[in-house]
Amino acid sequence: MSGYDLEELILKTFFAIMLLSLCLKPHLAPPTVSTFQKVVKASKEEESCPEPIYQNAKELSRRVAIKSKPQPSYTEEARKNSLKGRVVLKVVLCKSGKVTDIRVLEGLPFGMTEKVIKAARKIQFIPAEKDGLAVSQRLQVEYYFNLQ
Repeated sequence: MSGYDLEELILKTFFAIMLLSLCLKPHLAPPTVSTFQKVVKASKEEESCPEPIYQNAKELSRRVAIKSKPQPSYTEEARKNSLKGRVVLKVVLCKSGKVTDIRVLEGLPFGMTEKVIKAARKIQFIPAEKDGLAVSQRLQVEYYFNLQ
Protein backbone atom coordinates (compact mmCIF):
# COMPACT_ATOMS: atom_id res chain seq x y z
CA MET A 1 0.00 0.00 0.00
CA SER A 2 1.51 3.33 -1.05
CA GLY A 3 1.65 6.38 1.20
CA TYR A 4 -1.08 8.06 -0.84
CA ASP A 5 -3.43 5.06 -0.48
CA LEU A 6 -2.81 4.94 3.27
CA GLU A 7 -3.49 8.67 3.62
CA GLU A 8 -6.74 8.32 1.64
CA LEU A 9 -7.81 5.36 3.80
CA ILE A 10 -7.10 7.32 6.99
CA LEU A 11 -9.12 10.31 5.73
CA LYS A 12 -12.07 8.15 4.69
CA THR A 13 -12.01 6.37 8.07
CA PHE A 14 -11.87 9.71 9.90
CA PHE A 15 -14.89 11.11 8.04
CA ALA A 16 -16.84 7.88 8.51
CA ILE A 17 -16.23 8.03 12.26
CA MET A 18 -17.23 11.72 12.37
CA LEU A 19 -20.49 11.07 10.51
CA LEU A 20 -21.25 8.06 12.70
CA SER A 21 -20.65 10.07 15.87
CA LEU A 22 -23.02 12.79 14.63
CA CYS A 23 -25.70 10.22 13.84
CA LEU A 24 -25.44 8.74 17.32
CA LYS A 25 -26.20 12.10 18.91
CA PRO A 26 -30.00 12.50 18.60
CA HIS A 27 -29.91 16.29 18.92
CA LEU A 28 -27.55 16.68 15.96
CA ALA A 29 -28.25 15.76 12.38
CA PRO A 30 -25.34 14.76 10.15
CA PRO A 31 -24.20 17.51 7.83
CA THR A 32 -25.46 17.10 4.30
CA VAL A 33 -23.26 16.87 1.25
CA SER A 34 -24.61 20.23 0.11
CA THR A 35 -23.36 21.79 3.37
CA PHE A 36 -19.83 20.62 2.66
CA GLN A 37 -20.09 21.71 -0.99
CA LYS A 38 -21.10 25.21 0.09
CA VAL A 39 -18.15 25.44 2.47
CA VAL A 40 -15.70 24.27 -0.18
CA LYS A 41 -17.28 26.56 -2.77
CA ALA A 42 -17.11 29.53 -0.39
CA SER A 43 -13.40 29.08 0.19
CA LYS A 44 -12.57 28.51 -3.51
CA GLU A 45 -14.29 31.68 -4.73
CA GLU A 46 -12.41 34.04 -2.48
CA GLU A 47 -9.17 35.68 -3.41
CA SER A 48 -6.01 34.43 -1.79
CA CYS A 49 -3.21 36.40 -0.24
CA PRO A 50 -0.13 36.23 -2.52
CA GLU A 51 2.33 37.83 -0.12
CA PRO A 52 4.54 35.70 2.15
CA ILE A 53 2.28 34.41 4.93
CA TYR A 54 3.72 34.05 8.41
CA GLN A 55 2.46 31.39 10.82
CA ASN A 56 5.11 31.58 13.49
CA ALA A 57 4.55 34.70 15.59
CA LYS A 58 8.21 34.59 16.69
CA GLU A 59 9.19 35.70 13.17
CA LEU A 60 7.14 38.89 13.52
CA SER A 61 7.94 42.24 15.10
CA ARG A 62 4.26 42.59 16.05
CA ARG A 63 1.42 40.08 15.84
CA VAL A 64 -1.87 40.87 14.15
CA ALA A 65 -4.25 42.84 16.40
CA ILE A 66 -7.94 41.90 16.13
CA LYS A 67 -10.11 45.04 16.38
CA SER A 68 -13.47 43.29 16.00
CA LYS A 69 -14.61 39.71 15.49
CA PRO A 70 -18.30 39.62 14.50
CA GLN A 71 -20.35 36.86 16.11
CA PRO A 72 -22.71 35.02 13.77
CA SER A 73 -26.35 34.58 14.70
CA TYR A 74 -27.89 31.13 15.08
CA THR A 75 -29.80 29.68 12.17
CA GLU A 76 -33.41 28.77 12.97
CA GLU A 77 -32.61 25.06 12.66
CA ALA A 78 -29.60 25.35 14.99
CA ARG A 79 -31.77 27.18 17.53
CA LYS A 80 -34.52 24.53 17.31
CA ASN A 81 -31.93 21.81 17.97
CA SER A 82 -30.18 23.72 20.81
CA LEU A 83 -26.89 23.38 18.96
CA LYS A 84 -23.72 23.33 21.04
CA GLY A 85 -20.17 23.12 19.79
CA ARG A 86 -17.52 25.07 17.97
CA VAL A 87 -16.37 25.96 14.50
CA VAL A 88 -12.61 26.17 13.97
CA LEU A 89 -11.14 27.97 10.96
CA LYS A 90 -7.65 28.63 9.65
CA VAL A 91 -7.61 32.06 8.03
CA VAL A 92 -5.07 34.43 6.55
CA LEU A 93 -5.26 38.01 7.74
CA CYS A 94 -3.66 39.79 4.78
CA LYS A 95 -1.58 42.89 5.03
CA SER A 96 -4.20 44.46 2.72
CA GLY A 97 -6.80 44.17 5.53
CA LYS A 98 -8.77 41.32 3.95
CA VAL A 99 -9.51 37.90 5.45
CA THR A 100 -8.69 35.19 2.90
CA ASP A 101 -7.74 31.53 2.52
CA ILE A 102 -10.47 30.36 4.90
CA ARG A 103 -10.22 26.65 5.70
CA VAL A 104 -12.67 24.78 7.93
CA LEU A 105 -10.91 22.57 10.50
CA GLU A 106 -14.06 21.78 12.52
CA GLY A 107 -17.60 22.54 11.43
CA LEU A 108 -21.15 22.35 12.74
CA PRO A 109 -24.41 21.34 11.05
CA PHE A 110 -27.58 23.37 10.41
CA GLY A 111 -25.82 26.08 8.38
CA MET A 112 -23.67 27.30 11.25
CA THR A 113 -20.35 26.68 9.49
CA GLU A 114 -21.47 28.90 6.61
CA LYS A 115 -22.59 31.59 9.07
CA VAL A 116 -19.17 31.50 10.74
CA ILE A 117 -17.36 31.81 7.41
CA LYS A 118 -19.40 34.92 6.55
CA ALA A 119 -18.68 36.41 9.99
CA ALA A 120 -14.96 35.59 9.75
CA ARG A 121 -14.70 37.50 6.47
CA LYS A 122 -15.80 40.62 8.39
CA ILE A 123 -13.05 40.42 11.04
CA GLN A 124 -11.36 43.80 11.37
CA PHE A 125 -7.69 43.87 12.31
CA ILE A 126 -4.40 45.70 12.25
CA PRO A 127 -1.98 43.60 10.16
CA ALA A 128 1.07 41.98 11.69
CA GLU A 129 4.45 43.63 11.15
CA LYS A 130 7.91 42.36 10.34
CA ASP A 131 10.77 44.84 10.42
CA GLY A 132 8.31 47.76 10.35
CA LEU A 133 6.36 46.54 7.31
CA ALA A 134 2.83 45.14 7.29
CA VAL A 135 2.74 41.39 6.55
CA SER A 136 0.12 38.66 6.31
CA GLN A 137 -0.38 36.14 9.12
CA ARG A 138 -2.18 32.79 9.25
CA LEU A 139 -4.26 32.26 12.39
CA GLN A 140 -6.69 29.77 13.85
CA VAL A 141 -10.05 31.35 14.69
CA GLU A 142 -12.64 29.65 16.90
CA TYR A 143 -16.34 30.36 17.37
CA TYR A 144 -18.23 28.72 20.26
CA PHE A 145 -21.97 28.05 20.43
CA ASN A 146 -23.85 27.02 23.56
CA LEU A 147 -27.61 27.51 23.59
CA GLN A 148 -29.20 26.68 26.94
